Amino acid sequence: MNNTSKFDESIYSFLNYSDLDEDEFDDFLLDDFKSKKIKRRLNKKLNNNKIKTAYIASTLIFLSFTIVLFNNSAFASSVIHSINTTIKSLQGDFANYDKFGSPLNDSRVDNGITLTIDNISSDGNEIYIMYKATGDKDFNNIFDHGLGISAKFAIDGSDPLSSYSYGETGTITDANNYSGILKIDMPTKSLKKIFYLNMHVESVGNVNGNWDFKFKIDNTNINASTKKYKINKTINLGDSSFNLKSIEINPISTIIKIDGGLQDFFLLDDKDKLIKSKSGNSNRIDTTLSFRNLIDMNTKTLTFIPYGHAEDYNNYPPIIHDIKPTPFEITQQGFGSLTIKEFLWTNDTLRINYTAKGKLPLIQSEGIWLIDDKGVGLIPENRFNTQISENNQTDFYQIYKGVSKDKTYRIASSRLDKFYIIDETHKFSIDLK
Repeated sequence: MNNTSKFDESIYSFLNYSDLDEDEFDDFLLDDFKSKKIKRRLNKKLNNNKIKTAYIASTLIFLSFTIVLFNNSAFASSVIHSINTTIKSLQGDFANYDKFGSPLNDSRVDNGITLTIDNISSDGNEIYIMYKATGDKDFNNIFDHGLGISAKFAIDGSDPLSSYSYGETGTITDANNYSGILKIDMPTKSLKKIFYLNMHVESVGNVNGNWDFKFKIDNTNINASTKKYKINKTINLGDSSFNLKSIEINPISTIIKIDGGLQDFFLLDDKDKLIKSKSGNSNRIDTTLSFRNLIDMNTKTLTFIPYGHAEDYNNYPPIIHDIKPTPFEITQQGFGSLTIKEFLWTNDTLRINYTAKGKLPLIQSEGIWLIDDKGVGLIPENRFNTQISENNQTDFYQIYKGVSKDKTYRIASSRLDKFYIIDETHKFSIDLK
C-alpha cells in the first residue's frame, strides 16, 4: 500500500491536481532542504529558455514522479521489457509505442552506476526514452526526495536543444534498481525523418557523473502513418480568439497547433470519447497542444470544449463517503456520478470496481480515492491506469495493497465542479478532411 506523507500529499496536490482535504494540512511547511530540492529539479526538468511549457491535467502526472517516487511491484515486473507496458502503467496511455520504437539495450557505467537505455520511441514531436539504472548502492538513498536523472540533449551532435522541455516518471524497483521513462517535447523544432539524438546525462539521482549516449531515431514508419490537416480557422471564445492552424494525427499522439498563447481544451472524438491531454507548449506566438492518440484513426470530427480552473478551488475540500453495501452511488455535483459496484478482497489486496456516468466519465473516474481510519489518503497501485480497456470509458477499477478487512475505510471524492470551469457555450467541432 502506498501511504502519502504530508510532504507527498502536498506535492501530489501541486503537480497532479490531486484533491486533498486542505484542513488536514493547515500546519504544513516545506523545510528549506526539500524546498531547494524541488526548485532545483523543476528548473532542470523545465529547461525552456524560450518556450513556456504547461503540463496540463494528466501530463502533470508525468512530471510528478520525478519528485514523489513510488514502489509498484506490478510495474517493476514489466518495466524492463516493454515501453508500451511501462507508459500504460505510469500514464494510462494505450498507444503502441513498441511498434514505432527501437529496442537498444545500450549501457554506460560511471561512479558505480550502470545506466541502460532500453528503448526509444518518437512521433516527430516528442521523444520517449525508457531506461534503467543499476548499482551496488542503496537506490532508496540515491533517488531520495524524487531525484531522477538530469540530462542535456542535442540533435546530430551540433544542434543543441535550447528550446525544449522534458519530464520523467520513475520507480525504485528494488534497493539496487531504478526504472523510468523520460519524455522530451520539441514543439517548435521540425525533426527530420532520420536524425541522431545526443544525450549527456550529468547525474543519476544524487550521483554526479558522465553517461553519454547517441541514438539513431527513424521516424519513417510513423510518418507514413501520420495524417496532417491544414485548418486555418479563427475560433471565437467570447473575450478572445485564436487561429487554429493545423491538426496532426499519428498512432502515438494528436498534435494541435494554434496561433497565440496556451489554451485549455477537453478533446473528444466523433464517438464522444475523451482524448486526454499530454502537454502544451507556447512561446506566446505559436502554441502546440499535445494529446494522446485517437482511439480510432478514422475519426472524422474532433470536438473542443474550452475550460479553465477556479482560483478558489482549495476552499472546497473533498467529500467523504462512508462505505455502504454495493452497489452505491457517489454524486459528482454538476458532472454526473460514480457507482461503486463491488469490493473484492484477496488477502491484503482490495480491488474496487466502479463506473462513471456524466459529462466526462474519464475525468470523473479520477476523482475518488480511499482513506483510512486516520483520514490518510491511500494511493492505488494502478493510480494512472484505472481503465478496463482503451475503448471503455465507463468501467474502472482501483487496486490497493497492504490494506486490511479489519480496518475501517472511507471514500473521498473531489469537487470537480469547483475545480473545472467548463465553457460549453464556446464548444466547437472541426471536421478532419
